[in-house]
Amino acid sequence: HAGWCVGPRYIASVTPFLAAAVAFAWRRVRSPWALSLITAGLVLPSVFLNVLSGAIYPHYPEQYDNPVFDLTLPLLGAGYVPYSLGWLLGAPGLWSLAPLAAAVLAAVSFGVGGPDQRPRRYWLHASLATVMALALLAAQGRYGRKPSAAEAQATRLVRAVWEPAPRR
Repeated sequence: HAGWCVGPRYIASVTPFLAAAVAFAWRRVRSPWALSLITAGLVLPSVFLNVLSGAIYPHYPEQYDNPVFDLTLPLLGAGYVPYSLGWLLGAPGLWSLAPLAAAVLAAVSFGVGGPDQRPRRYWLHASLATVMALALLAAQGRYGRKPSAAEAQATRLVRAVWEPAPRR
């Protein structure tokens, strides 16, 4: 279950050990390009899920098995957008999240291109990593697609207390 708050609290303690393992494997692998492709393909969905969760509604009720796909994305689709820099600047609806999206895209674009920075190889690497990420997200999005009665009740509660009210 998702718990009540999104965050790295469960993985933070193991991160140094994972980083050491990746660094060790990186030196021994015959194709650093392939390893960086796999790494980027796994990091992109993580960034997407965590940024979306943290920016939209990070306090998931425990009823959800798959909260990003069962609560966050449906909320966005229905016009429930939180206060943000874009909102402050007067951007309507989903457009209010454009500054956040631009900042995240700029940040991940530096790492998704792989070890070879020649433009053609960069775009090939970035495209393959993105395809891998989309495949992983599509597979995850299929999990728990039929909401339970408890999830439907939790969704009604979240919508009832949402601030600012969605623009119709």
